[in-house]
Amino acid sequence: MLVDDSHSNPPKIRDPFCDESFYSAENTIANFFKNSAVRTNNASEADYFYVPILSTCYLMTNLPNDVEKTGAFFSKAMDHIINEYPYWNRSDGRDHVFMFAQGFGARLSGDWGRYRHATFLVHNGDYEEEHFSTHKDIVVPPDLSHYFKPVGLAHPERLLPKDNFVLFGGQILNTSISDHRGSNYSGGVRQFIQSDLADTDGYKVTGVRSTTYIEDMMGSVFCLAPHGWHKWSPRPAYAVLLGCIPVVISEKQKLFLEGLVDYSQISYWVRPHEIRDLDRKLRSIRHEEITRKELALRDVWRLFWYGEEGLAEQAILYSLHRRLDAARPIREYI
Repeated sequence: MLVDDSHSNPPKIRDPFCDESFYSAENTIANFFKNSAVRTNNASEADYFYVPILSTCYLMTNLPNDVEKTGAFFSKAMDHIINEYPYWNRSDGRDHVFMFAQGFGARLSGDWGRYRHATFLVHNGDYEEEHFSTHKDIVVPPDLSHYFKPVGLAHPERLLPKDNFVLFGGQILNTSISDHRGSNYSGGVRQFIQSDLADTDGYKVTGVRSTTYIEDMMGSVFCLAPHGWHKWSPRPAYAVLLGCIPVVISEKQKLFLEGLVDYSQISYWVRPHEIRDLDRKLRSIRHEEITRKELALRDVWRLFWYGEEGLAEQAILYSLHRRLDAARPIREYI
């Protein structure tokens, strides 16, 4: 119903459709579990209970962003699940799984502490958020299959020529802008990229995504991934899929499927307070190392892809399997 509403009365935002946006993974993953061979109709056989409350879709279609209202929507659904079925109470929710695709994460559940033992699938692995746990939660990639084909599918046999040394394409707002999410947009990093690096030789800074965004990423050696309003950004996933080495400007986030993906082989990290030294750091990297990382991207892109030949759903299943013992302790009461 929510997905249909987003098509019949789309909100006035970029990428308004709940099943065709940055945040559509919550719909994609729900459909995967609904139709997957791992699904069982016998609750006693279930290792996990996936609860498809499309909280991000609700947030998107009930503008302006209202976390409190979305939390009330989520709580109403959970009241039904907790009161009408026995499965939540037998484990205090440890074997239940939710997806929160927006940067707000489990804040969209309202009283997130009520569900604190459950597993949260999120895009935003922000270490500073109290509702995100590196012990139990899984950071999953966004579903970008609505926007392009990855280099591994479109050009599987060769590395593409690179016209740009460094690319950043994304929104850049004034540091003084403020809304309900706070006033420190990007910590000044995006603004520095625009003011001090845009005219640097080999750099391309397009601000809001241009019509050549995908081609620009495919044709760049390094793609910058700084914070915006939240710690997470889809850009590392874009970069991996499009054959561009991601440069993550952060020190307080967990990236998609860490533990399965060895990011030391495919990316670089820069601390936000060292952004002024970014150009020197990148230019000091040897060509042989750059080529090695570009080739390594070809080995992992399927883990980030939900479309044809992708393995994102299987990677999520595997990640859930690895924490199964913590999800549902075995007890035999007499």
